[in-house]
Amino acid sequence: MAVLDEYANVLHEYLTLFKPALDINDVHIVFELKPREEDVGNSQLECRYYLVQHKTRTVFWLDNFDASCLPMWSEVSGVKSPTHVRKFE
Repeated sequence: MAVLDEYANVLHEYLTLFKPALDINDVHIVFELKPREEDVGNSQLECRYYLVQHKTRTVFWLDNFDASCLPMWSEVSGVKSPTHVRKFE
């Protein structure tokens, strides 16, 4: 799908430019294509993503992300201390 390829290329460019310290052998990326909320009923798609590191059981994003928009987040007890959050540099 062309839209997904476009977003994968954007992510690849980001990783090439900023070179975050990631173990690429243990990180998987998940893409989700959804209709844009303002364009429901039209063919405009947006791509959401998250990364998973299985060894540490970590879900993360490469930029700031407000996870409260995710319905399943209400089932996660959330951040209880600053040690639960870290910024990849």
